[in-house]
Amino acid sequence: MRSIAIIGGGLSGTLVAMNLLEASTDQSISIKLLDSRDENDLGPAYSADEGYLLNVRAGLMGAVSNEPEHFWNWLQNKNINADKIDFVPRKLYREYVQELFRNALKNKRENISFERIHDRAFDIKSINDRTQIILAGGKSFKADKIVLALGNFTPRNPELKNNDFTASPFYVQNPWNSAFLNLIPENASVLFIGTGQTMVDLACALHRQGHKGRIVAISKHGFLPLTHKIVEPYPPFYDKLRNVKSAVGLFRIIRKEIQSAERSGSDRRAVIDSLRPYTQQIWMSLENEEKRRFLRHLFRYWEINRSRIPPQSSDVINLMQSIGQLSITAGKIISMVLKDKGIEISYTVKNSEVPVIQFAEFVVNCIGPELDYNRIQDPLVKNLLKSGLIQPDPLNQGINALANGRIIHKNGSVSNTFFTIGLPLKGILWECLAAPEIREQAKNLSVFLLN
Repeated sequence: MRSIAIIGGGLSGTLVAMNLLEASTDQSISIKLLDSRDENDLGPAYSADEGYLLNVRAGLMGAVSNEPEHFWNWLQNKNINADKIDFVPRKLYREYVQELFRNALKNKRENISFERIHDRAFDIKSINDRTQIILAGGKSFKADKIVLALGNFTPRNPELKNNDFTASPFYVQNPWNSAFLNLIPENASVLFIGTGQTMVDLACALHRQGHKGRIVAISKHGFLPLTHKIVEPYPPFYDKLRNVKSAVGLFRIIRKEIQSAERSGSDRRAVIDSLRPYTQQIWMSLENEEKRRFLRHLFRYWEINRSRIPPQSSDVINLMQSIGQLSITAGKIISMVLKDKGIEISYTVKNSEVPVIQFAEFVVNCIGPELDYNRIQDPLVKNLLKSGLIQPDPLNQGINALANGRIIHKNGSVSNTFFTIGLPLKGILWECLAAPEIREQAKNLSVFLLN
């Protein structure tokens, strides 16, 4: 019997398990899905809170390979009033994926067994041609194939001389554990580090619960994500990019296309959308130094155009700004000093060296998940790095692997046992996190695991 262990029960791990359960194969398969969270928990991206919306339109969120409208069809079958272009609550997507998984489990072939293990993986040992997964609770089991569906790790703390604030109840390092919002008094002042999608989600959540206190959000550039907008398709121009091997060269061509689009009454969103089918190819064709140059100088400009927010969220942010409750600041934090009732933040604004002092009763870290595996403190990650079973990718943006998820060990060998999916492939694929990418990764990986 072939045994496959999936470490992580978020969207990526669940979709891999679902595809394996649905496999039409004569071989006997044992599937173990390992996650310490409740089995209904798909991770922070798919909250049970009704107010959090998907950042992708319903008509593109299908979890079944090559069926982008599968989720929207499910909504229609449930008599849920939603158009393909709508941004629906993430809660509904969680219910959708859970139902798909339950159906796959119910209808699986008799030669496929499934077990969900409520524990955390602590370490993995290679023993001959098999591996032994050691659990935090002390037990262990063996597997032939292992999928690391590890998802998000908590953001790194700001790198400041004095970090006493990190142990304070006034500081929130993990922004995805939204239970902390219930601890914020309605008149409390809040400072968000970061101005991306996570900040937008949390600011909107505070607005829903009637928060009246002042909110400041600070990031290096002070960019907010663009708002989703219906646009006419823009003609593909991948041929102009195909042989360009510099990040700056790519940026210049894309910028010219955006300028041309806007002169003709089109929109930059359409230009970026036209690149979606080719983004992985473009990224993988660049040398590592060019990728690093992109990360240093161009990443934020790409991110605000690529990762957008629903119009409903944008309306709330605009309202909060118009009444003076929310301020977006481009600046650099110099220090954060713990005080009796909060944290005193010193920062400089863009194009100025004069420090600004800001007091906040709560500071929330929204700079994004930690991607440098050398910095991650998770015991499993640390043990796998120590043994050389995994290594960071050359950009420190995830795990080193092939594009199909096969992990490259520290000694340079390509594994036939260890695989990864989703966010750990960020440095390899770049586009790897949205549902359209994950559904195809999960399908392709499940096929590979069974061959």
